[in-house]
Amino acid sequence: MIGEARIHISAKIPSELHDLMLQRISENKYKDKTDCVTVSLENELCNTQQETKRNTDKSHGRDTEIEELKHVLQEKHGEIERLKVELLQTSNPAELIELRARSAELERHNETLKTELTKAERDKEDLKTAHNNLQQTHNNYMAQMQTLITQKAIEAPGAKKPWWQFW
Repeated sequence: MIGEARIHISAKIPSELHDLMLQRISENKYKDKTDCVTVSLENELCNTQQETKRNTDKSHGRDTEIEELKHVLQEKHGEIERLKVELLQTSNPAELIELRARSAELERHNETLKTELTKAERDKEDLKTAHNNLQQTHNNYMAQMQTLITQKAIEAPGAKKPWWQFW
């Protein structure tokens, strides 16, 4: 940070926040208001970028989970079809009852997997929405900062008219 060019900004903050900032300065946590604002902005902006990265990583994890669940679902569906064929070919009533019970159990498990798959897909969409919202907030904040910087650059010292000139 030392040796970097600095730009003057101005902002209006709530009085409670200003009081808290003065308290932290008096506790020697920050050397002055500029240091406090700079550190706070760096923390906020870095946390936003890290959170965006974490959401992207979670989304990729959900993709692999969805693929695994689809694979398991296909395997179970194949096993159900195989059991149905065996059920039709068997003649022993005890085996028939056992195969029907196993088939029913696999059907229930199949429905559970379908439910988990839809939940995982819903979670993935929620993560994408949260990621997009966070990115949009970050972009809006950066646009606002750029506007403030541009306004300061346009305003030249001494360019204002004296108070007695109206036109």
